[in-house]
Formats: sequence, structure tokens, C-alpha cells
Amino acid sequence: MIRLKRTQFWGEDDDDDRLILQVLAGEKTATAGPTVDYDTPYGPYDDGGYEAGDLVEVCDLKKRLRCIINITECYHTSIGQIPEKLWRGEGNRSAAEFKENHRY
Repeated sequence: MIRLKRTQFWGEDDDDDRLILQVLAGEKTATAGPTVDYDTPYGPYDDGGYEAGDLVEVCDLKKRLRCIINITECYHTSIGQIPEKLWRGEGNRSAAEFKENHRY
């Protein structure tokens, strides 16, 4: 049996489910990270290297499966030109807010 890829959303502590709750509510439909880290898992419950068409198990910090998402797009962008669909998908009100929330 082949397992699905998986990812884990993090928070301030093991009980911080706010990102998962945003996904479940349809408020968070996108995520972003540095290109250099794209293929690198964030931890043991994260595979990295997602591709359009992947089904991905989303686990909380207690390693419980919370939902399965379908990756529909993967694309490169620059912090200087954030597409509206990305900053809105991240739950931000503007590109400026997205930049503030994604300082690396």
C-alpha cells in the first residue's frame, strides 16, 4: 500500500490548531515558503516536494490526521511580486500583510 504524502502545520504549541482550522473552514487555500526549502521536509510528518495533483494528509502537531488536501498548483514567485491568489489564499488582507507574515 502506498501512503499519501503528508504535511504538518505548526503553531505556538501542540494545541495550536489555528492553521488547520483555517484550512477546514476554506479560509486558507495556499501556503508559501522559500524555494531553497521546497523539497526539504519540515519534520517527520512532512514530506516536502509537493506537486500539482498530490493528495496530502494534513496532521496536527500531535500527529493526528485532520484532513486531506489536493494540491492544485505549485509555482515560483518573488517576495516583490506576490500574486493576489497567493496572499488571499494565505488568509492575508493584502500583499503587504503577506510580506510582513512571511519574513525569512
